[in-house]
Amino acid sequence: MHSTAGNKKPIQIDEFKAAIKETPLEEIAVIRNEIENSMSHLKNSNARLGAYIDKLKGTYEKTHIHEELGIDDDELDSIDANDLQLFSDSYRENDLVMDNYRQRIDILNEEYTYRTTGKSDTPSSDIKGPASIYL
Repeated sequence: MHSTAGNKKPIQIDEFKAAIKETPLEEIAVIRNEIENSMSHLKNSNARLGAYIDKLKGTYEKTHIHEELGIDDDELDSIDANDLQLFSDSYRENDLVMDNYRQRIDILNEEYTYRTTGKSDTPSSDIKGPASIYL
């Protein structure tokens, strides 16, 4: 049996904004929580990738965030210098996704405010940036 879950296409920001207008208010909170959870994972991933990049460039300095993520010297010593480009590309891609997620959080907050107060703070033309990232 073929599942469509693996074939999801990215939704454009404008399409997301239109779809949210038809989404029940309770589901908006669920979507916001999902996006915030995804952003948290991406931030942790970028902290790890940043440590790898800095280690390979010789500029690594251990921080409390690295300690919280459990990044230790053994892990850093085991990374392959040939992966610097991969780590850098992944870091940038994560940043793009997080920027997109921040736009979506703003749209969700705007829609929530509009529905609960009847007021809108942001004209729809204020949406900018990459618009072809998931969720």
